[in-house]
Amino acid sequence: MDDRRDRRFACVPDVVWKDVDGEVVLVHLETNRIYELNRTGARLWTLLNEGRSVEEAEKILTEEFAVDDQTAHTETAALLEDLLRQQLVEEL
Repeated sequence: MDDRRDRRFACVPDVVWKDVDGEVVLVHLETNRIYELNRTGARLWTLLNEGRSVEEAEKILTEEFAVDDQTAHTETAALLEDLLRQQLVEEL
């Protein structure tokens, strides 16, 4: 993934999701695969689906989870790569 942090992503139409006690469960309707996101992944998912940019989401994650900027950036980039690879999000 390139490093433009002003990018925005959202759930693809073939994915449904539900927050379950602070974690997110995703179901890709086309493949019937189920994915689970932990609390930090769930928070990123929610922020992106609210229309926040990657940069905005990273800033919020650093504040809410008390992590440094580099860690937030690295972890966000890795999760976004995985979500894109699994065709769970698309760039807006």
